[in-house]
Parts: sequence; structure tokens; C-alpha cells
Amino acid sequence: MNKNTILEELEPDFFVDNDSGKWGKTKWNVEIISPNDIKKCCKNPLILISSANAKTCQEIVDQLIDMDILEYHMLDEIIWGRHKNELLEVYDILESDYSRELFAAIIISRIMGQEIPEEYISGEQCFAIREFKMRRPKEIFVDCGAYVGDTIEQYLYRKEAVFNEIYAFEPEEMNMIAMSKRMERLQSEWAINKNKIHLIQGAVGRSNGKLFMNNDRESMSAKVTNLNT
Repeated sequence: MNKNTILEELEPDFFVDNDSGKWGKTKWNVEIISPNDIKKCCKNPLILISSANAKTCQEIVDQLIDMDILEYHMLDEIIWGRHKNELLEVYDILESDYSRELFAAIIISRIMGQEIPEEYISGEQCFAIREFKMRRPKEIFVDCGAYVGDTIEQYLYRKEAVFNEIYAFEPEEMNMIAMSKRMERLQSEWAINKNKIHLIQGAVGRSNGKLFMNNDRESMSAKVTNLNT
């Protein structure tokens, strides 16, 4: 992407990938090139780093510096910059100084392509919320992106298996297999009726359709690459 390209439009001139197997044209007719070809294709290249993995971001930055390419931005910096007013509204809504500090730390980390500082990572996660500490027999727990069922296991432990039903959505097949095995163990350990836990292989979105995923086992994440409705 050349410097004179308006960043807000986010229309790349090229995609760049170290994997030679991906070089060529995308279905959007945008060429995928080698990092070594960046300067050949663009006189004043400006790079948008689109990975959400902090380790990958740093590897890309190191490679760009070695290539003497110093004009780069994280994609989140551009996208979140376009929504800065909404981010500021959320910041103002937060009640405590710690919540605002945490929110700012997350934003800064994503903009810089860095890991969230360790002191802000809570082992409690959503279970720090008061409602999750209450035992309610009629409660229905829905886990969207259930991974391998680790959050469900925490939920059962904290609730002492007092709940009505659990619905777990997970699109990735290997994660589903692992979660199924974990649920069998938990149902046995907590004497839970099998009809109370529902595992659904699929993602949660606005519409029905088929999606294709790119899985990143290193960052324990998956991304939608295409959606046909």
C-alpha cells in the first residue's frame, strides 16, 4: 500500500506473505507477493500488519526493520482509529478507575501489536461478575466459541453443577472432539444428565450459512475466511 493511499479506505495494492505457496492472485484479484518484492512494487510502501497474534506481529516488525521498511501500522490502529468516538464513549461508561485502566491497556496493546500486560490478565475472567457466583437452578449458560470446554468446566466448578442447561458452540472440529471427551468426564464426575449439555459444531452470527475457517493452533484461535449465505 503506498503512503498516498487513504488509510480509511483500506484498499491494499498487495498482500504480502512469506509462504511462497500463497503467492499469486486472490479471488479479489489482489496479488500476493513476497516480502522481497515490496520495494519493487511500491516506491514508498506503507504496511498494514493484520495478525492478531502478538508474537507474529513482532516477527513481522523485526523482518520489516531488517528490510529497512519503517512505515507500518497495525490494522487495529487504523480500524479503531476510525471508531475512536465509540471507544471513548465506552471508556466514559466504565465505573471504576481500574476498569478504565484495563480498557486502555487492551486498546494500546492491540494498537501496538503487543501482549496485554500480565498484571491485567485475571484468572477470574467473566466469573468475577457477581451473577456468576450465584447458584440458580433455572439458569441457562451459553458459551459461544467454547474451544475445548475449559470455560464450561470452570462454570460447573463455581456453580457446583447447579444449572438448567448448557449450550456450547464451537466451529473447529478438533476442538469439538476434545470438548466432547471433556463433557463425558464432567457429566460422570458431577452426575449430570446428558440431556442438559448441548454441544453444537458451528459458529454464532447474524445469519445462517457456511463458513470456512483458518485455524491458528499457536494462538488458539480461528478466523472466518469466507462466508456463503
